[in-house]
Amino acid sequence: MTASRQKRYLQAAEVDPNRYGELADVSILATDCFLSLRKARIRIDRQVHMEQSIHQYGPVKLDKKPEGARIRCVAPTGVLACEPTIQASE
Repeated sequence: MTASRQKRYLQAAEVDPNRYGELADVSILATDCFLSLRKARIRIDRQVHMEQSIHQYGPVKLDKKPEGARIRCVAPTGVLACEPTIQASE
């Protein structure tokens, strides 16, 4: 997470970016799921329910990739309405 990305997202939500100091707000990474689906040209407006989990085991500093961080995109199981779409982040 870059400091500039975090600042942009937090200011859009009317949250003071100084609240987190040098630490990342990892909840922003949840948007990566939607961004990866859109990049794969999967229509997200047909998804009724989406589920994702982010497991954080320690603080994440801005502008530094934490050790062991991985993002893995899993191919969607379906692109029609009501079919599940899977994107995994580890």
